[in-house]
Amino acid sequence: MNMSANFETAINYFQQSRFDRCLKTCRKVIGADPGFVDAYLLGAQAAQARGQSQQAEKFLLQAAKVCPDSLVVQRNLGVLKSQLGQIEEANRAFRKALRIDPKDAETLYCFAVHLDSNHQSKEALSMYACALEVVPDNPMVWTGLANAQRSMGEFDEARESCLAALEFDANYIPAINNYGALSVSMKDHTAAIDYFHRSLALNPGQPQTWYNLGIEYQRQEKYDKAIEALMKAHEIDSNSSEVLKTLGHTYLQWDDAGSAIQMFGKALEASPNDAKISFMLACGHIKNGDPREARAVCGRFLEKHPGDTTTISCLALMAAEHGPEKDNERYNSFEAIIQTVKVPTPSTYNNEAAFIKDMADYILSHSTLRDAGEDHATRNGFHTGNLRLSGMGPLTHLEACISNSLDGYVEFLKCKEDNDFIVSRRPTDWVLNIWGVAMRNQGHQIAHIHPDAWMSGCFYAQLPPVISEDDEGHEGWIEFGAPTADFTSVRAGKVRAYKPIVGSMFLFPGYLTHRTIPFHSDDVRISIAFDVVRK
Repeated sequence: MNMSANFETAINYFQQSRFDRCLKTCRKVIGADPGFVDAYLLGAQAAQARGQSQQAEKFLLQAAKVCPDSLVVQRNLGVLKSQLGQIEEANRAFRKALRIDPKDAETLYCFAVHLDSNHQSKEALSMYACALEVVPDNPMVWTGLANAQRSMGEFDEARESCLAALEFDANYIPAINNYGALSVSMKDHTAAIDYFHRSLALNPGQPQTWYNLGIEYQRQEKYDKAIEALMKAHEIDSNSSEVLKTLGHTYLQWDDAGSAIQMFGKALEASPNDAKISFMLACGHIKNGDPREARAVCGRFLEKHPGDTTTISCLALMAAEHGPEKDNERYNSFEAIIQTVKVPTPSTYNNEAAFIKDMADYILSHSTLRDAGEDHATRNGFHTGNLRLSGMGPLTHLEACISNSLDGYVEFLKCKEDNDFIVSRRPTDWVLNIWGVAMRNQGHQIAHIHPDAWMSGCFYAQLPPVISEDDEGHEGWIEFGAPTADFTSVRAGKVRAYKPIVGSMFLFPGYLTHRTIPFHSDDVRISIAFDVVRK
């Protein structure tokens, strides 16, 4: 049997996207020659192309046994482990590859991408720097470096890295698009639009870039241009519910409720389980003067998805503005659904101040703390990644306290009979997502919900003196009930502000909208937010 000829046949099958035949041929080659490493590598690629990640993993693990010192095997294994979310195993594979060749630029690049995507952007910067020492003229590596710098909130440096990439290839589209996206984050609207147009002139078939251009025009309230760009995205990718949803939102902002309803309806047909689209369709009917139909939209969605947080949030906001009063009482009785809980000091600390300072310092020094940007509700502040994934440190006691508070919160909710719709949805199998927020002068959070949460909460580790009981403006307080930016608010609703207390936490249902009122102080406001999420 000619193994080389058979392997060439497998390569041809792969190039023709006949992945099943490629896999069969690779297995045939391996059966005849178990040491044929390239057949394992190609088989792994074919398996991945078919969505068979476990099969791809088996191929690579077998290859690693056959040839443990193969750089390519270890690198590909690292990439696959990263895609599977096996972070530590990916780290080990990449490090082993770099022990084989510390200056392999492709491995350094792949490892950097993995680190950045897993909230280790500082370490990613170091890897990109090492890669650039080997390939200083590679635009892909410069663009990757820009991504990591963007993750760290270093927007100026990230744009400089994009420009460096474009010095080596003026038409490198990823760098052009990245520069445009960075300009959006920096509110440099002219540059954002210029670079998106520059990218589309090179390749007009990019639905994501048309979408980004449409979003930028939407932010500038140039709704006609936004719709034109979004329609281009829709023509290229007609099945994208995200594009249809954004078109609907743009029509809504342009006071064309009829067209908005039409677009939201199409988007919901494409993604019938998307709660956000259902929410926006309800908003279209509110804008059209028909809150009854808006409630019906929510009702139909809840029939298929009982207890959906986003949909209940929509009903709560509608009840506050449009009634009926029984719904307003059910969803928005703040005193019956918001509980204040004092967090006890663990015995390992001499006093509460030392315990709280330890947590505050941990947040401020955390490697994932970065400028929140427009992707989060936080404005003029910094946001960590999910601390459960990157290490809890001194927050371990807070995590235990949250867990121990759930029974008490349920008993608190039971004091009001109407709260059964919350109590009955308590998950028996859940996970805690938890992150830190540090706000500076004029820091605040826009109104938002936590759509995946059954229960949300916020613990306070540090508050500027300006946040006081005597302040009529309630600077730095948390306010519940305010409508989110995408809700069609036509009249005043029902809100209530609560003063944060250092060492205590508020517990509340995930559907309840909340925001932080802006404050003016040079001192930092530090909070630790969390969600109890059904597994």
